[in-house]
Amino acid sequence: MSLLNMLGSVVTTLRKPIMTKTETVATTVNLNPEPTVATTVNAVATTRPATVATTGKQSVATVATTGKAMTFPRSSADLPEDVRVKAGERLLFLQKVSEMKQMNSSLTDPQAVMETAIRWRHLFPTLTGSGQRGKSQLTYNNYRNWKERLKGITDPEKQLLALADNYKRGYQDRLTGKYQNFMVHFNRLYMHENRQSIAECWRNARDTFAKQGIAEIPSLAQVRFYVQHLPKDVIIRTREGEVAWRNRCADYAERDWQSIPAGHMVIGDSRPFDTMVRTYDHDGKLTWAKPTLTALMDARSWRFISWLITIEPVSAKEQIMLLAQYCCITGGHAPAEAYFDNGKDYQAQGFAQPMKLAGKEYSIFRALGIKLTTANPYNGRAKTIEPNFKNVMQRFDKKFPCYLGSNPVERPDAAAYFLKHPEELPDLETFCRIFTDWVNAYHRDPKNGVIHQGRSPEEVWNDRKFATRQMSPGEMQEAFMFPFGIREVGRGGRVSVEGRYYITDHVRYGEKVIVKTNVFQDNMVGLYDLEGRRIGTAYTREAVSALARGNDYELAKLEERMARQRAEERSVRLLSTELMGGRKNASPIEEMLTAGTGAKMITRGEVRTVKGHNHVYKRIAPKDDVLGALEEAKEEPAVMRAEKSDMSDRSDLSDRESDRASDRIEEFHKFITHNKGEDDYE
Repeated sequence: MSLLNMLGSVVTTLRKPIMTKTETVATTVNLNPEPTVATTVNAVATTRPATVATTGKQSVATVATTGKAMTFPRSSADLPEDVRVKAGERLLFLQKVSEMKQMNSSLTDPQAVMETAIRWRHLFPTLTGSGQRGKSQLTYNNYRNWKERLKGITDPEKQLLALADNYKRGYQDRLTGKYQNFMVHFNRLYMHENRQSIAECWRNARDTFAKQGIAEIPSLAQVRFYVQHLPKDVIIRTREGEVAWRNRCADYAERDWQSIPAGHMVIGDSRPFDTMVRTYDHDGKLTWAKPTLTALMDARSWRFISWLITIEPVSAKEQIMLLAQYCCITGGHAPAEAYFDNGKDYQAQGFAQPMKLAGKEYSIFRALGIKLTTANPYNGRAKTIEPNFKNVMQRFDKKFPCYLGSNPVERPDAAAYFLKHPEELPDLETFCRIFTDWVNAYHRDPKNGVIHQGRSPEEVWNDRKFATRQMSPGEMQEAFMFPFGIREVGRGGRVSVEGRYYITDHVRYGEKVIVKTNVFQDNMVGLYDLEGRRIGTAYTREAVSALARGNDYELAKLEERMARQRAEERSVRLLSTELMGGRKNASPIEEMLTAGTGAKMITRGEVRTVKGHNHVYKRIAPKDDVLGALEEAKEEPAVMRAEKSDMSDRSDLSDRESDRASDRIEEFHKFITHNKGEDDYE
């Protein structure tokens, strides 16, 4: 049946009992990418009848009310008449909008919808008043939704079914009748993540309605039949949760891995084994532990390139070591991209995420040229390492008699025995050796999926093409220096990192440097200036024993420390002499008086005292007595001579006062030297 005949017969049938006027409109329909079809539609402008003749078919909702057999619509004749009328008007509205756009190609879709709703309003008596709160359904949003329903559908009969209310994809009509309240209450009990059985939810709903005195309660068989025909995706979403719905029902993006070469991207993740190994607790008592596998898998070949097994918590240090192991296996080629989750061990600053120091960003990923892609939280489907981990569980974990099961419900009875007898478990070293043999065989096993197409992970990996250049061992070692922070150099060339001191001769006291640690060698750190340029390396050292006598090793360390101290002193002295132009440091007044005279500086003498950094004070002065020579060359003024003669008359008094002052100073000096460090009031 052509579209012309079908639509004409449908509309005529719908309006036949009360047809008052027939209007023939020539329209051109272009709802799909197929060629345009010229169609003549018999449209009728009528008034809704008070009584509508039905087809005699039962709607889906009848099951909830009467329990009778359900009939799903296979053609437009199976639809209820009001549903069929509305679907026909929707199809006609789409056709008229298409015609309007062809009549005026400059119109946009919203404008064409508005013009159609105004010009041919009389053709859509149902749609003009069946919207929310009696409003019109002839809107742009409805136009888009209805057009989306017809996407890819060319059969006119199927187009009507697609546009019918609540019949798209076989969806049932809304519950009506005397059981509607009961089924709503039942749905609230059944559609819950507690996942109670149908019978239990029916009994609870029955008891609740019985307390309220409501007698219209369907039988358990009716409810079971009702549940069997509910949309399965709705049940999974409400009873099993969002993750189960996404994994089993939701749409997903098909990805083509054929264009991605092996060696281009790695995917990192960790997973605890569902089995046990024996170990010892802090008290030395034999116990058990679940080992954890953390690995970097090539995204194209599914091969575990680098991996480690540990019973300790996994940190960023282990991830750095895995990446370094990857680069060693590939001969110095880092992956171009990495796909990591949101774990703190993968997203640590300085490793995958940049650390900002002195206005610049530093990280190992940045040094290696790796682009990071972070997975969405709780989205395991996006990481292809997850199904690979599932293969490990199915094909490796279940080989052990101490298999724990992936969840407590699936835990075998034998697991309880090994929990009480850890002495029969393998140790970690044996477990790693068994896994090594198994994973090598697993990499040689062909896979028939879309990604591998009958090839093994080993074969796909051997065809790898690296997108990054090969780095030398020195470049690789420098790239894996982990940025730690900015530190100020302390006494003796020390820098402090997490409570440990590192000594260097490449920087001076008070300088600020960027410190990078080495995860493979914890006794050294790298030092860089604030621009990021390498300065040198600092190392830890052993402390000298408090009683070094009689021990040649300790005495040698002590002599080495003292020699370094003397070398530092010589360096400071030579630098200060150089900064002063080769002259020794006389007093400021002597420097000012001898400036430009070429006077030679000498050591006048030395005074040994407990003060000073070397217990000796050396008097540095010009060779000639500059201050004395200036006093002798000056002539005393007459006023000063008169004052001098006046003072001579009181010379005896001044001498006696001077003696008493000297005595007081001497007593004060004795008090200070004999009572140093004691309480002044004792």
